[in-house]
Amino acid sequence: MSVDERRKHGLSLNGILPPITTPFNEDESIAWDKLEANFKKWNNFPFRGYVVEGSTGEYIYLTTEEKIELIRKSRQSIGKDKILIAGSATKGTIYLSKKMAEAGADAVMVVTPNYFKADMKV
Repeated sequence: MSVDERRKHGLSLNGILPPITTPFNEDESIAWDKLEANFKKWNNFPFRGYVVEGSTGEYIYLTTEEKIELIRKSRQSIGKDKILIAGSATKGTIYLSKKMAEAGADAVMVVTPNYFKADMKV
């Protein structure tokens, strides 16, 4: 079922949807080639889809643009037949969630602030 069909008929989250980590280069930029290589390997498994930018730890270190591009590139690598869940945090959630949907996410998972208390400005 394509992304558009899932959006029209409702989204089922049945199946295995593993969280992935974001690979980085030594200069802390996203290692796009490694991300694509990982998806090539993972797409051989019977995964229903993936959780990208979940609570694996790197989310708070990405810019808004990197978060959106990570979803866009993930969608390109996994194809239209798999579910893509994008993690989104509370600050800017509505804006970022809409942009992630435009980039190909089927759903968003809002990461609550308690994961990141050390980085929050109070």
